[in-house]
This record gives sequence, structure tokens and C-alpha cells, in this order.
Amino acid sequence: MASALCYGCITSLASLAISYGVQVELLIIARSVVVSLLCATLLAMRCESLTIRRFELTNLLVMSVTIVLTSFFQLTAIKHISVGLTVLLFFTFPVLVALHDCLQRQSLVQPSVVALSIFAFVGVAVATGAKFDHLDWLGVMFAFLAAISMACSILVARRSLVATPVLNLALGSNLAASALALMLWFVSGQSSLLSTDGDIGLSITLTILVGVLFAFGMLFQFHSIKRIGSTLTSIVLNCEPVLALVAARLIIGEEIEIGTVVGAILIVLSILVATSKMPHRWEREDVDASSQHRGNS
Repeated sequence: MASALCYGCITSLASLAISYGVQVELLIIARSVVVSLLCATLLAMRCESLTIRRFELTNLLVMSVTIVLTSFFQLTAIKHISVGLTVLLFFTFPVLVALHDCLQRQSLVQPSVVALSIFAFVGVAVATGAKFDHLDWLGVMFAFLAAISMACSILVARRSLVATPVLNLALGSNLAASALALMLWFVSGQSSLLSTDGDIGLSITLTILVGVLFAFGMLFQFHSIKRIGSTLTSIVLNCEPVLALVAARLIIGEEIEIGTVVGAILIVLSILVATSKMPHRWEREDVDASSQHRGNS
């Protein structure tokens, strides 16, 4: 829930930052840079080594790619279809995660949990009030690609967190993501990441705030995946659109409609029922599986 709250607040703050002249590419780059700096600071405060230890290079690279591509696909989709429809299609990722875990980890995830993730998706649809008129199939494709990328990120994080500490995984993946985002910016040929016409001080402040919220959202998400698993974490993240609408009301004054309340009730109900059905032995079984794999190797 803390992760969903952080991610939900980002939408309104990012919208304000863009209105003050911040380019989308700067927000993507700044988020990964802030995560890296925050993780390095926390490791230093705990007198731990900044060495990115106990990770598989493949997992780290996949994590960094999904971090960048999720934002890129989602923001590209918004250029072709409405924000509400983009959010709705993006939040198919909890269903994808639940379906994957149900097929691959039958002893842990029951088919009923997949049904509950679909029920939570219905809650997102009601809360956002997304409409399917004026469909642009290119935008729909990008929204689904964003969902697939997000699902891959969660699944790779679950596998990586068996051996890699949360701070180390966040630090390593976001350092690589920062480099990738900068490379994409250079390839795009854009000359500036920040407009000089607006309030530069406020623009930078909003950009840093977005980065800080993204950092804590990711750290909370990683801790959640490690403690309760990828499926339940994904289902709880369905609260993000509702929290984003509440944040929009508080930050930029948007109205909250009755559909938001109804959708929130559906999401909360699905989370409560899913929690009662999910076993509390994720981390233990993952660790045992990892130990067995290393022993066989």
C-alpha cells in the first residue's frame, strides 16, 4: 500500500512538472538517478559496502531495461489514447503476474487468486471510468507492452531478491537504467531536457520530488515482493489508480467521482479475499528453491 501511495502521487506531481517545462525524458532519467543516490546514501548510513553484491548480471540488465521501457511504453501510449484507457490497460499487469505464478507455482497460487486479480482489474476500470471509444490500436499496443514490461520487472525482482538485498538490487538496476535512459535521450536527438521559459527552481524541485517518491515506491515494492510474493504485491498495487485520483484531488483539485469510490471498494475487497487465500511461505520456499538450485549446480 505504501508503494501504491508513492506511485499514485507521482502522476499529479509529474503533470505539474511537465506543465512547468520539464521534459518527460528528464523525469525518466531523474527517477533512476535519485533511486541510485538514495540507495547509496542508505547503504553508507548503514556502513555497508556500495558494491552491488550477490546478483546475476542477466537479472540486473533485464530489471534496468524494464524500468525504462515501462515508462517509455506508457508515456508513448498516452500520446495515442486517453490517460484513463492507458491506465486501465496498463493495470492488466497484475493479471499477467497472477496468471504466470498460477501456471509456474501451482502449490502457491490458486486459480481463484487469478480470478481475484481480474476482479481487482474491474475495480480499476470502474475507478478510472475509462472509455473504449476512439481506439487507436497503436496506443493500445504500447499500453499492453507497458503492462508486459511491468509484469516482467516484478517477476525478475522476485527471482533476484532471493539472493540480492533490496538496496543492492535497486541501486544496481537503476544505475544501469540511468545509463540506458541517457542513451535513449541522445538517440532521440532532443536538445533540451528542461525548458528555460518556466520557473526553473520549481521545475527542478518537482523533478526531484518525483524521483524521491519513485525511489521509495520501488523500495517498498521490493520489500513487499520479498515478504508476500509477486502475485499479492501486484494485486495490492491495483490501489495505485485510486490513490492517484485522490492525490489529484488534493494536489491539483480534480474532482472525485462516485465511480472512484465504487472501484476502490471492489479493489479493497479483492485484496482482502486474496490475502486470506495466499500462503505465508513465499520467502522460505524461494530461499529453499534457490539453495537447492545452487546445490545442484
